[in-house]
Amino acid sequence: MDRTLWSLLALSMVLIMLFAPHATVTLVTVFALAAIAIRIAWAALQYLSQSQQSQQAFD
Repeated sequence: MDRTLWSLLALSMVLIMLFAPHATVTLVTVFALAAIAIRIAWAALQYLSQSQQSQQAFD
């Protein structure tokens, strides 16, 4: 992307944080909870995949 686009994006983020702090906190919270849920789901899938592989080795 062009530098002008990056500067406009940064400026808009700063303005959003200044004039809508509650919205910023809400969005950060939503993204953080989504990231945590994805990590937990990925760990569960990895665990289930490993347990199935070890169970097949015993059969």
